[in-house]
Amino acid sequence: MQIAPLFSRVFSAEAGPSQQAIDQRLFWGLCLLIFAVGTALRFWELSSVPLWRDEAVTLGFARLDLWTIVSKNIDNHPPLAWVIQHLWHAINPDPSAARVPAATAGSLAVLMFMLALRDLSGERTALFGGLLLAFSTSHVHYSQDARMYPFLVLGLILAAWGAIGHAQPGKLRPRTYAVLYVVGAAIAIYSHLMGLVAMAVIGFASLASGMRGEGASLYIRAWFVRNIVLFVVVLPWLILIPSAMSTFPGLADVSPALSHWYYRNVAGFPGLTALGAPFELLLLAAAALSIPVAWFARQRALAFFFLGMIIVYPMIITLLHLRPGQPILSNRAIMPVLAGVPFGAAYAFAMLKPRLAGTVLALAVSAAAIISAVTGLRHNVKLDDFGGAYAYVDAQGFGEAPILTCDHFCAAAAWENRNSATIFDYRDGGIIRYKGPEYWQV
Repeated sequence: MQIAPLFSRVFSAEAGPSQQAIDQRLFWGLCLLIFAVGTALRFWELSSVPLWRDEAVTLGFARLDLWTIVSKNIDNHPPLAWVIQHLWHAINPDPSAARVPAATAGSLAVLMFMLALRDLSGERTALFGGLLLAFSTSHVHYSQDARMYPFLVLGLILAAWGAIGHAQPGKLRPRTYAVLYVVGAAIAIYSHLMGLVAMAVIGFASLASGMRGEGASLYIRAWFVRNIVLFVVVLPWLILIPSAMSTFPGLADVSPALSHWYYRNVAGFPGLTALGAPFELLLLAAAALSIPVAWFARQRALAFFFLGMIIVYPMIITLLHLRPGQPILSNRAIMPVLAGVPFGAAYAFAMLKPRLAGTVLALAVSAAAIISAVTGLRHNVKLDDFGGAYAYVDAQGFGEAPILTCDHFCAAAAWENRNSATIFDYRDGGIIRYKGPEYWQV
């Protein structure tokens, strides 16, 4: 049995945007509705949970001057998130507003995702993908965290849009795709170290997609120009990476056999617990099917992108985890798959024949995503809840008692949540009084 005819019977043989066109007023109305709901989820009770220790680190860096942030190795992470937080802190220094930049980036990612998918694959793919990302449990969670992960995903979405569009021109001008690629890649690389790995995957996928055909030499030349420009843009951070990595102690060592758990936790529906398994299987099966579907639909750029971000990237992270000394396997390291899995699944659903079947499956998976995201918001748990500790102390009548914390990171978080308290932290075998942001900057 030949595979191509089988796929042509089950999926649309031609997967261009014209095959998915729907009424424009309906599309833009639904697009704005998905964006509005996705934004509401990311801003829902944004300041209700006290800042946890890594968020306190973010605020501590935000109080530094810009030159120190961009030129010193203050952390193993790139400086973009700290710069944005610094600028926002100048506008609103209230710690309760610290999560606004992340929530804004997460909301913007949903909108850019739908616009990219509409341009590259059509309006049905855009709506299905928008639903999946808007209600992604992990994306909502990290969009409510004053850290750099929403910026990473946003950058990868823009970079993928530019890379695929350049190899497979859609509705935009070629120069626009080049700008999207360079700007998006720079945002991703300046947001998190995993941005480098993800961009390597996207970059080589786009190169492989243009290696054949009449215009291959011209495409390869343009590919090198784009990446040389990108290299110059990110060179200041590339120079700092070796010394910055020396500040990273590594995460807890876990078995690489657990990589599938982290993958499902990021791409799937952790809010559904055991009930989410069938829907996660459907989501991931659709995402995996997008690779051959795009290939047989003669959309090589999409096929290579799906292969890279759905399969190759998590495999690379698992292999990097095996390095001695600095294991990296975690939910955060897997986050870049959010630029590929929702896209791939939405693409497969949109190409499925008959259209009603694809719509029903997409809505079923979206319903699972909605329930999972709402469950996650209802729990709204951060990694260490100092507010709960304070409530307990107050209930026992010791509201004025000193707060003893495990280290200076915990002390910083305690100070951000109650700067009127007397706070001590353990350091070098002794107990030192924490005196707020000045002490943290030192």
